[in-house]
Amino acid sequence: MADPSFYCENCGMKVAAGMDTCPGCGQEFDSVLCPSCGFKGSSMLFKEKCPNCGYKGVVDTPLGKKPDQRKQFSTWVYRVLIVMLTVTLIGLIKIYFEL
Repeated sequence: MADPSFYCENCGMKVAAGMDTCPGCGQEFDSVLCPSCGFKGSSMLFKEKCPNCGYKGVVDTPLGKKPDQRKQFSTWVYRVLIVMLTVTLIGLIKIYFEL
């Protein structure tokens, strides 16, 4: 099984498991953050998978979170929906006050 990948949230550089600082920007790490459940702990706990939820994908450092494309897409969808609802609400308010 391949070792999990760790990334620095500060600069995005891939970091070897067990490192205390990012070789790219020097950011210090005190724990690892699971991108699935948010569990924090030592990188040694994440050797094969997240000990809390069993997530086996990319594991991120505490200050190192590689963007999750599903989260980015859902954030974009929510923003579009908020804009559409706002425009609709403004239109309804205009129609109401014109009556």
